[in-house]
Amino acid sequence: MPLSQLSKFASKHGVTYPLICDSQGVSAQKYGVDAIPETFVFDASGKVAGSSWKWQKIAAIVRSLIGHASNPTQEGSHRS
Repeated sequence: MPLSQLSKFASKHGVTYPLICDSQGVSAQKYGVDAIPETFVFDASGKVAGSSWKWQKIAAIVRSLIGHASNPTQEGSHRS
């Protein structure tokens, strides 16, 4: 999808999170994208905490991060 169409889609549907248009596959290769669309979750320090195209996996990653926020000595990463 061209960037202009992506921007229009995001505006129309109230998308407020960052979207990447990776027509050359640079980001896909860097982050190991194996499905489109892929959702990435970042931790408080800006590191990728996990990614998936399945909402159940994303929910588990977010729950894990919320748990780690209450106990900052725990570390972990999820990738599906």
